[in-house]
Amino acid sequence: LPRHNLRLARDMVREVVEAHFPAGSAECKRLFPLGVAYHEPGFFAGNLEMWRVLRSAAYAARGAKRGEHGFWQSALWEGMSLAG
Repeated sequence: LPRHNLRLARDMVREVVEAHFPAGSAECKRLFPLGVAYHEPGFFAGNLEMWRVLRSAAYAARGAKRGEHGFWQSALWEGMSLAG
């Protein structure tokens, strides 16, 4: 999506999300941890949130053992290791 269309796309996405997941509904609370389906942090808050999620994913990957989570049997691993 070209950058000059991001504001238009944001408004369209927000409209669809509000139609399908009204804030405070039971479905919204069940699916989204913040209780709000559309979450739009600022630049610095968004970067901080991204780094925190990446760090937690890296810690989870560090603790995984071979054979867990099915990664070692996936097509992605076979492509990366040039197997098959």
